[in-house]
Amino acid sequence: MDEIAKSTLSSVAQEASLDRTWEHMEWMSREVPTRVSGWEPARRQADYLTDELSTYGFQAHQDIFPGLVAFPRPGKLIVTSPTSVEIEGYTFAHSI
Repeated sequence: MDEIAKSTLSSVAQEASLDRTWEHMEWMSREVPTRVSGWEPARRQADYLTDELSTYGFQAHQDIFPGLVAFPRPGKLIVTSPTSVEIEGYTFAHSI
């Protein structure tokens, strides 16, 4: 780690505040309680964190990556042969 990074981390650690940390957690819980990747609330949280880190002197930025997000849903597999059987389950959910 270079000297500038060490100095920045040192000053942030000295100025760290439990009250301010709690304020950040309250903001996120109140303003963006659900943060699903790729959805607008997740972007708002990323904007908030980027802005806050910048105020502490960090060179904060966001990287955006294309992704596929799926959610599990009820499903059913119907086997028709040699005997009829229905198997209930959930669709596969993943995030890439």
